[in-house]
Amino acid sequence: RMKKASRRCVETVLYYHSTDISPTCTMVVAFARHAKLPLTFKEISYEKGDRFAKDFLKFNPYHCLPTLVEKIKSSEASSTGGQGEDQKGEFSLWESQAVLRYLCARFPESEVVQDAYPNDIRIRAKIDQMLDYRHCTLYSLVCKVFMLSET
Repeated sequence: RMKKASRRCVETVLYYHSTDISPTCTMVVAFARHAKLPLTFKEISYEKGDRFAKDFLKFNPYHCLPTLVEKIKSSEASSTGGQGEDQKGEFSLWESQAVLRYLCARFPESEVVQDAYPNDIRIRAKIDQMLDYRHCTLYSLVCKVFMLSET
């Protein structure tokens, strides 16, 4: 079983871009801000190609946004030993649905999280179903409409 680092020794950073047409980033940022989650928000310039910077690629070789990075202070890093964590005690996660689910699991005490993603497994399954539908089906259809309207 994985040990959980205490909150006081973890800095959680959410890298995102503020392009208004990015539903993936907008959804995660809006949820995190509405829930008042203790995150540091770092805006990445999509237009300038900041997501291809060496420092960013070490967290996310796929250079997509949003990307969540947790940095565990060095005195605590070796004691956590969590899966997906590197030797420096850093954990990174990308893909909006994965980030949302992780934030809900990471901050279960938030009333907004409890309301949005309750513990009832069947309710969560329906929420996950709609998140996946939105991302895998609906989003691709909307993109096709926008691409057709630009030509």
